[in-house]
Amino acid sequence: MNIPDPFRWAGGEVSLDRLRREFDNMLDRARTKGGQALDLFGLKSGSHVPFADVVELDDEVRVIVDLPGVAPDQVDLSLTGNMLTIRGNRPTGDQPESATTHLCERPRGDFERVLPLPTEVDPDQVNAHADNGVLTVTLGKKQSCRTHSIPIQTATPSTPVM
Repeated sequence: MNIPDPFRWAGGEVSLDRLRREFDNMLDRARTKGGQALDLFGLKSGSHVPFADVVELDDEVRVIVDLPGVAPDQVDLSLTGNMLTIRGNRPTGDQPESATTHLCERPRGDFERVLPLPTEVDPDQVNAHADNGVLTVTLGKKQSCRTHSIPIQTATPSTPVM
C-alpha cells in the first residue's frame, strides 16, 4: 500500500528543518529591520490595531471598536463589499521638553483595521455612533441574508398522518 507523505507536495519535499529555517530567517529579518519588519506582514510600522468585536444578529451586524482618546472626527469608516475599514489617528500626548518618559505603552499615531463581515450587508443601512471611546457600527443585513422563521404545520386530528 502506498501512503502519501504529508511532508511532500507538488513543489518538492517540505521538512520540519526547512520550516524551522524559514521561520528563523523571518525572525532574523524582523530583528534587523525593526519596525520595518511589520511591512512583511502587511502592517504599517508605527501603527496599532484597535480591538474589535463583530456580532451577528438576526437582521444586522454590529461592530464594536475600542478607540479611547480618539475623537470621532479623526475616524474614517468605509465599506467595500463585506469588508469594513476603520482608519484614524490617536494623537500623541505632547509632553514638555523637560519631561522624561519612563514608560510608554499606550498606542499613538495612525491606525487601520479591516474587518471581514460574516454576511452581506446593505450599504444604505449603516449607522455609526461613538460614545465614551467606543465606536459602534450597526450594519443592516441584506434582505436575502436575514433569518426568516418558517412555521411548521401540524396535522389536525381529523386528518390521518400517512
